[in-house]
Order: sequence, then C-alpha cells, then structure tokens
Amino acid sequence: MNAGTKVRFLGCAHAYDGQTARLIIRDRYPATAKDVPTAIVSVQNLLEIMNHELVEVGAWLNIMGYVRALPELVDTPADAGVKRSRRKALHHTTFVEATMIWSAGVIMVDKYNDVLTDLQRASYQAG
Repeated sequence: MNAGTKVRFLGCAHAYDGQTARLIIRDRYPATAKDVPTAIVSVQNLLEIMNHELVEVGAWLNIMGYVRALPELVDTPADAGVKRSRRKALHHTTFVEATMIWSAGVIMVDKYNDVLTDLQRASYQAG
C-alpha cells in the first residue's frame, strides 16, 4: 500500500510497546506462520483515549488510520535477530498511524474470514 492511503481493518493485538506507543497487529492469533501480514500501528495520537483492553495481547481491534512510510529502525517480534529474517519480516509489514481504534469484541474469526472471502470473490467476479 502507498503511504497516505486511508485504511480501516480488523486485527489482533500481538504486542504493545509503551515507549513508542506502537501496537503489533496481525490477522490471526496466534500467528504461527512466518509470512503473516503485520501492521505496526502508532497510537501516539490516541493515548488519551487508550485503555488496557486495547493493548491486551489477543484483543481484536478495529483500526482506522493512514499508511505511513515504515520507520527505519523497527523491531518486531517477527524480526528476532538475524538481518535477513528482519528484511523478510518487514516485507509483510505495514506502518499505520491510527486515527481511531476500538474493540471489536468477540470475533468468530473463521466466519469472518468466510464472509470476507465471499465478498472478495463477488467483487472480483463483478469487476
């Protein structure tokens, strides 16, 4: 995605760094595959409205914001040490500056993914 693109997505919190005010968001929990798409979400502008439920590991969140250029030095749990694996992990990483964030509550992930797949198929067939 290009920097400046407005996005809204659903994801699962995997980690929170209080010093940088960044959440690591993935599309499943636990993320066992190495190529799981990852969003690093800056919530710096939202700290006044953030609560512990929004940064708990395993919390499903709705996020709105803007794609930004990936910061030069980003450490994520997927990067664990080796420079080659770091580059590969960052290949599947998007940096988002959040403008809104709220709990998605309890998500039936399998059903959500089925509906999303159906919508994507319908959109592809219509286009």
